[in-house]
Amino acid sequence: MKLIRLSIALAATLGAAYACGGTDGNGLFDGGDDSGGGPDAVIDNTVPGDASVDVIIADDSTTGDASDGGIIEAGPLCTSTPCMVEIASGGFHSCARVTDGTIRCWGRNNLGQLGVGLLSDGGFDGTMQPTPVNPKLANITQITASHFSVTYSSTCVLSAGVPKCFGANATGQLGLSADSGLFDTNAHPTAAAVQGIPSTVAGVWAGNLHACAIDTVGKMYCWGYDETLQLDVPAPGTNGNVLPAVAINTDAGAAAMMGPGYDSTTALLKGGGVLSWGANTVGQLGRTATSPSLSGVVSLTGVSDIAAGLQHGCAVSTGVLYCWGENADAELGQGSVTPTTSATPLTVNVGGKVVKQVTAGYSHTCALASDGTVYCWGQNDYGQCATGATDAGFSFADILSPTQVQGLTGKALQVEAGTNHTCALIEGGSVMCWGADDRGQLGQGLVDGSIDTNPHPTPVTVHFP
Repeated sequence: MKLIRLSIALAATLGAAYACGGTDGNGLFDGGDDSGGGPDAVIDNTVPGDASVDVIIADDSTTGDASDGGIIEAGPLCTSTPCMVEIASGGFHSCARVTDGTIRCWGRNNLGQLGVGLLSDGGFDGTMQPTPVNPKLANITQITASHFSVTYSSTCVLSAGVPKCFGANATGQLGLSADSGLFDTNAHPTAAAVQGIPSTVAGVWAGNLHACAIDTVGKMYCWGYDETLQLDVPAPGTNGNVLPAVAINTDAGAAAMMGPGYDSTTALLKGGGVLSWGANTVGQLGRTATSPSLSGVVSLTGVSDIAAGLQHGCAVSTGVLYCWGENADAELGQGSVTPTTSATPLTVNVGGKVVKQVTAGYSHTCALASDGTVYCWGQNDYGQCATGATDAGFSFADILSPTQVQGLTGKALQVEAGTNHTCALIEGGSVMCWGADDRGQLGQGLVDGSIDTNPHPTPVTVHFP
């Protein structure tokens, strides 16, 4: 099937007519071959992992290949208003991208990670927003959110090839300053361009206290915290921060996707290989070597998607899911917390189904199957694995094996795990979330005018004004 790519200007003209296609959770699109026989077609072989999302029209005359990792099949018509085409889950907040290139964000806003707030008299109105708000950004083609730090959370977007970030900047994760000794505790609710990247960017990804991007030829850049060499810089600056963005020097090949984690970084190459660097205390690099320098993840080829959790990682290879690293909360999906760690990628059985996309939260993991179902496992203290139990009958126990999420109103196109909540983009353009709601991260508005501290293991639809 050949796909014809139209410009974003034409997309605005056509509106939602062709919107709401499948996405892999990283601003990239994902083929919808439900048979498991491989992806249907590619967006653009000239730009690896092209993160710009335009209008796609299907043409069944030819078959493409998936060599660049950026693949899509035409999606259904939008049935929701506004219609969402991408989601990102952060520490205690989430954001969604609308067909018109704007975004909506909700949840915790203590440091401006929602892109809204008043800066006056040196103060900041950082109240939580349990109802989605509009940061007034335009021409957004990708969103990503930091979902590890409970204090220093941030959000980044891609606009016209420029990565822009807002929220916490304690370790320079917004890429705002060339001062490597920076410890900036101020709120930054206004999106600002990342410094130090000399070329047009194709994708941006937020990690814990650092972030990364790739340009249109697949060159990698990272910035922020580097204490465990997650930026691959051998001599970190004061406080371990590296600013502005630095190039990741490797001859392994062009990158298609980045996976900055808590204390390590993973990169998916255009050819389907995987690189990892940084801390490896529990095998989170997917290899036994203790060196933090760049190296391939053992035994994985043909990879189409990656995800980095707190101290575990996952990858999808020809429809099969593999995970490695920390397993204290069963986040590796092995049916138990044994082994406690694994430096070798382990096969994860996701209901016997072909896997299209994976996402890793703080200590839980979720996967999207080719039939649009979602499976989650691992830490479940707030219902972030959506066990299907009612709120009243909720169990706090870890979910040891991939378990299908019940209660979704339609097929999922993307799933995104935050610290203790999870969201899914539903066919037609709606968003559903489950798990913790103590900072409004489920997008339900105020519950009886007070903070909602209850676990919510059943998906609820986000209310977009």
